[in-house]
Amino acid sequence: SFTGAIPDHEGYFSQADKGTLFLDEVGDLPLPMQVKLLRVLEEGAIQPVGGKTKQVNVRIVAASNKDLNQLVRESKFREDLFYRMVQAQIYLSPLRDRGSDILLLARCFLSDYSTKNRSDKRFSDKAEKKLLTYQFPGNVRQLQNIVKLAYINSRGVLIEDRDIILADTSEPCTMIEIPKEGIDLDNEIIPAYYRAALKIAKNNASEAARLLGLRPHTFRARLKSLKR
Repeated sequence: SFTGAIPDHEGYFSQADKGTLFLDEVGDLPLPMQVKLLRVLEEGAIQPVGGKTKQVNVRIVAASNKDLNQLVRESKFREDLFYRMVQAQIYLSPLRDRGSDILLLARCFLSDYSTKNRSDKRFSDKAEKKLLTYQFPGNVRQLQNIVKLAYINSRGVLIEDRDIILADTSEPCTMIEIPKEGIDLDNEIIPAYYRAALKIAKNNASEAARLLGLRPHTFRARLKSLKR
């Protein structure tokens, strides 16, 4: 509920009554919110703003990419909430330790992009080897973004290793091949990236901006200048 509201707004716990509620990145919950969550778990009850207390029966499944034990030691996560929540733990190894699963995921992402854009692209053997031997600092989302960018970079049906841009953890910057004849960055490369991003995003400027790591208004302004 909120000031000026006419209909009641049903919260997540109320909606999940007699069901399951998934809490993502629970390690990022601020301490005041942790207190409220602990109270719900202990009492099995919620109290909407301006409403009466309501009993709920909700199964909680939580996920975190942070070490909750470490957060407890640093007093950033309540110890009582930790032991109240952690009744069964499932540890998922990081992407860099998943072996051939990396290729299965990458092929799946590529298949999705190809289907959406009515194309039939695939990885070359060298491209797959590059993905397989890379020590991913991130998770599956990082792999998804890498595959999406490789899709944009590729000019043919086959995605080559040069199309896959990876952060080099041993060098201060990522090395990109430049042909001997040089490139026209402003009139050739940048416009090509913008067109490719728009194509993948199905002309959704906000989504295209996200693919290129730009703010939507910045993307639109630059796109407008390129069309002049």
